[in-house]
Amino acid sequence: MRQPTTDTRQAITRPPAAKAARTGGRLHFLDALRGIAAAYVVFFHLVYVGGVPAPAWLAGVTAQGGTGVMLFFVVSCFSLFFTMPARLKEARPMVSFFTHRFFRIAPLFYVWLVISCLLMTYVYHLPITTAAVLQSIFFVFNLVPGNQSGIVMASWTIGVEMLFYAIFPLIYFKTRNIVEAWSLVLGTLLAYFAMIFVLPLLPLDPETAGSHHQWLFIKDMPVFAMGAVCYFLLVNRLANDPVPEDRSVGTLLLLVSACIFVARSNSWIDDRIFAGHPYMWPAIWYSALIIGLALNPIKLLVNRVTRFLGTVSYSLYLAHGPVINALRPWYDRLARHEDWSTTKTYLIAVSGTMLVSVAIAYVTYRLIEVPFIRLGKTVYARWFNRPQQVTTAATPR
Repeated sequence: MRQPTTDTRQAITRPPAAKAARTGGRLHFLDALRGIAAAYVVFFHLVYVGGVPAPAWLAGVTAQGGTGVMLFFVVSCFSLFFTMPARLKEARPMVSFFTHRFFRIAPLFYVWLVISCLLMTYVYHLPITTAAVLQSIFFVFNLVPGNQSGIVMASWTIGVEMLFYAIFPLIYFKTRNIVEAWSLVLGTLLAYFAMIFVLPLLPLDPETAGSHHQWLFIKDMPVFAMGAVCYFLLVNRLANDPVPEDRSVGTLLLLVSACIFVARSNSWIDDRIFAGHPYMWPAIWYSALIIGLALNPIKLLVNRVTRFLGTVSYSLYLAHGPVINALRPWYDRLARHEDWSTTKTYLIAVSGTMLVSVAIAYVTYRLIEVPFIRLGKTVYARWFNRPQQVTTAATPR
């Protein structure tokens, strides 16, 4: 009997080798999407943290900027499914996975944790507890009500990501095809429904219950799961150059993504169908965007600028918060120009914020991210990447 095109063993043991859409181990459209997500979050925080009003014609777009994090989550799961087959070829696949994830995320986060503690203590004069610091060091703060937003600004996403990494191998081996990927979405969405049903029944004070409802990583699991759906829909197409039919489908999905985004931004559709879950519509339109760009990587979105931003996106995400706080006096001076339009003020503020944030991000990427990523590879190669002892002759690889 002929095997289906989404053969599960093939999908797990043999990663696709895309041609025009990738360089080395990087998919261009994924890098671009990471850059778009990081920039979108900056635009959002400029308004809602920096206090710079967005012009009326951009208000709906900037209001959705917080959903850029959801794009990070969907891309993250997709990327892990895409790269996991290479990990399975290692001598110790799980050690390889966790070693590389730790050295990819932790070192830069720890640097910003130290900087944030110093700023909070000596500049903002805010209290910091030893327990909160330890929770950040061990990436468990998402589980602690009151500390779930993290010490580092906007680091709640890092707490969610690290918990997702902890359970990802189980998810990967239990999700072997598109049907199981959709089952993962629905199962995790049901877990969210169960959480919002159970929380009011538990002996928790309203503040603790509200904190869990807003921050607990269970809420984000269906969003990650959409990345698995995207992966299995694309796994057999990424191995080849796009064909005209694929580009047409890609264009269609880009338009679908845009229509859902516009509809949600204008409240023409709401979250009641998902029991008030605020991230499911963004997960859907970002999934359509991912598949659309994979099939039709239009230059407007996949280009050198967005790919560069994607390369430094993690550094940019961690750097932009302190930059916005530091530039608040400058934003106030811009607002005093009464003859300037809101559009001019906002665009100048965006340009200045991005310039400073990207400069810092590039420095931290080169000086912290890259060296520690290499160190992680060295640590694994030296200490763990050794063939297990066997009594029979080794089989040539």
